Amino acid sequence: MKKTFLFAAALLLFAGFTSCTKDDDKGGEQTPVDPIESVTAVDGSQIATATISHENKTIDFGQFKELIDISKVQVTFKLAKGVVMKSPATTEATVSLINPLTVTVNDGTKDISYTMTGTGQDIPDPVISAKAGGVDATIEGRDITIAYADGMDASALALTLDLQDGATVTSPDPLTFDLEFAESAEVVVNYFDTDYTYTVKLSGYQNPFIARGWSDVTADYGQVPDYIKVYKIPAINGLEGEVGYVVLLLPGATMGIVGGVDNTMTVAEAVKGYDYTVYFATSSTTIPTMVNDGVVVAESNYSEPMLAQDADGNFSFEMGQRFDSQFYSFPFRKGASNNTYIPREVTDGTAWNFKSACGTFNALVWDGAVVTMNEAGANSSYCTWMGDGSKNARAGIGVLKSGKPILFNTQGPVTGVIDCKGQTHEDVAAELIAVGCDRAGVVEGSGTPSLVVNGKHTAINKNDPAGDCTGTSLKKLVGALAVK
Repeated sequence: MKKTFLFAAALLLFAGFTSCTKDDDKGGEQTPVDPIESVTAVDGSQIATATISHENKTIDFGQFKELIDISKVQVTFKLAKGVVMKSPATTEATVSLINPLTVTVNDGTKDISYTMTGTGQDIPDPVISAKAGGVDATIEGRDITIAYADGMDASALALTLDLQDGATVTSPDPLTFDLEFAESAEVVVNYFDTDYTYTVKLSGYQNPFIARGWSDVTADYGQVPDYIKVYKIPAINGLEGEVGYVVLLLPGATMGIVGGVDNTMTVAEAVKGYDYTVYFATSSTTIPTMVNDGVVVAESNYSEPMLAQDADGNFSFEMGQRFDSQFYSFPFRKGASNNTYIPREVTDGTAWNFKSACGTFNALVWDGAVVTMNEAGANSSYCTWMGDGSKNARAGIGVLKSGKPILFNTQGPVTGVIDCKGQTHEDVAAELIAVGCDRAGVVEGSGTPSLVVNGKHTAINKNDPAGDCTGTSLKKLVGALAVK
């Protein structure tokens, strides 16, 4: 009996020992806990949940349903017990998913890294719509096309853009375009740190010279800067055979003066001795005011219409005169009842600062109207050419209503070269007004004006019938307005 009891006890002890050993083995073989339980992100108005592959160590949001900008994604990590974040530093963080992001956690024994990815919604075009002058523009790709309407100012076209939230205009500032003579302009919009360049065009519009019947003959003068344009018309003010030329100066042109009262020269000498593209000769006898880079090289003693350019490249056209060392601009004597010139008083003027300037003899056009003989004489005592009915080649300087300078030169009689009789001042003035001239003055009214582009005359000078500045009778000039 005693032996039986002891044997049974031994069996129970062995069974208990065996049971404990299996439990311990089972506990050692338990599956490890996944360190990251879930990852979510703010996706616009909703929450996105990532797909986690612990085997491949990836966290993938796929494409977000609302989020476009994935450079600042708000994410939240839910970790298993005992697991801590290493990178990002906290379980709630703002991260960039523009490139795959490495996420690192530590399970208490080692660091474990995952690669987190996601893509945003396709970025829409930053420009939603555009308007100019109250007219809707057409947007196709990166082209913004405005249909020209009466009353629009092509030289200062204000554009209004409706942009996506977060998009901003990088340039220009202000959002105003000069398409008076340009085929197109550009506007740059930044959206999600990317610049988008749009081309702005104006349809149904012709620049005033082309609309009037002038031709762009710039190519006839070789390679010239983009800011210099040459136009030609075969019939000034509708007069067949009366040829005229205009050199138009666009932003970027730099004005200077060559020569002066102490350094007279022919146009041919100027062309050979200086590095300019355009040379516009003044008179060989009467002296206009001329200023080159702040130095007065010729000067009259009364007010005269003057084209000036300041240090910033801006042009202006005013009645000007110098007193002591300061130039002043003066009001134009509009509607003068006689052509008597009355000397100006400093107190009637406004200080006028510029870098270079060229004067003219008398006004031809002022505020978009033909100047009368009385107005010409009352404002400048050079001469009373206006209203005398004489015909000849005419040359002068002016500005369009948009402020762009023009140099004009018309053809006079040249034996054996061209059949024209010349024009009156009123003929030329009417033509200039038709193309948008606001102010202009005359520098010569004879048979020998010289407007040269790349060494070649525009209108033929009767003393240089070949038109290439090789004539033997070219006159010595007080100076020439030059452009480069």
